[in-house]
Parts: sequence; C-alpha cells; structure tokens
Amino acid sequence: MAQDYESVIRDSFRRMSTEELIQRRRGDLTPEAAKVLEEELKERNVSPEEFSSIVKAADEEDARLVGLPEGVSETDLASPWLRLVAHFIDHFVAIVILIVFVSTSDGLAWLGIIGYMVYYLLSDALPGGKSVGKRLLGMRVVAFDDLSPCTVGRAFKRNLIMMIPVIGFLDMVSIFGRRNQRWGDRWARTLVLK
Repeated sequence: MAQDYESVIRDSFRRMSTEELIQRRRGDLTPEAAKVLEEELKERNVSPEEFSSIVKAADEEDARLVGLPEGVSETDLASPWLRLVAHFIDHFVAIVILIVFVSTSDGLAWLGIIGYMVYYLLSDALPGGKSVGKRLLGMRVVAFDDLSPCTVGRAFKRNLIMMIPVIGFLDMVSIFGRRNQRWGDRWARTLVLK
C-alpha cells in the first residue's frame, strides 16, 4: 500500500513544473511525499540559485495575491485569535450596557437594548478605530484604501452582519480566511491591524 502511495505521488510530481514542485515543497506534506518531492528535485538538477529565484518570485506573487495596501505586510494584521478575544470583550461591554439599563428600571429596558445595539454596531468607530476590546489588546480598525481610522459608516457596515443569527456566527468563522478579514471587513473595506 505504501509503495502504491509513493508511486501515485511520484507520478503526480513528475507532471508538475519545477515551480509547482517548489511551491508544493513549501506547503504541508506527509513525510513520504516530502521524500519523493526531494528526489524529484534532485533528478531535475535544480541549482540552489534557480531554487532561490523561484522561491523569491513565489513570495512576490503571494504578496500580490494577498493584496494588502502599500506599507502593510501580513505581519501587521491582527491575528484571528486576538480578534476573537477582542470580540468577546466588546460583546461583554455591550451586555453590561444592557444590564445596567434593565436593572435600573423596566421602563429603561428599551434604552438598554438600544445602547447594546449602538455599542455593538459602532464601537469600532471610537477614537483611533479602537473599540474597548481592540484598545485593550492593541488593535485598530482602519479603512483598506487609505488606512484611516474606521468611521461610523464603516463600523456600522462591518458589524451589521454580526447581528444576523447564524450568518453572524459564520461571519466570525470567516476571520480565519484571506487577510484575516471577516465578511463584514470585506464588505466595509476594512482591515484590523496590530
């Protein structure tokens, strides 16, 4: 069975260009596949210079595909996990606003609901594009086009989707995608930076 797997991998690698092989080498491979790939590169007599030039071109292509604004690199993006923690802090702040009004008087419950929604939707437009959670964790929301702090309009647009049951959860999971942007970020054209 292992021999069959190796022969399938070997055939697959033989059909690839040297550039594709080097790209594949940079990804996650099983130990068997990595061994076969190295053997294939040796058979092709790929020089260290050729290898490094292909890797450099691939890195430049990756940067172009990521499509970040000038002056921003992937290392400037806030990690998805930090963003999730900030989201839970902000959700907690919004709930505290709701509880304060509801516990004060039944007649003020509607103010609590409005306060909750206003904070949840617009908190990213606080000074510097920093909600309470983002400020505590050293992050900020900026416009994709000019890196200016998030405006009220952009904050509303990027967070509105989070208010829709099920879709809001899927939006939060989408944070693990390209540029660590959720769907709301893409729609509002925002980035979250460290």
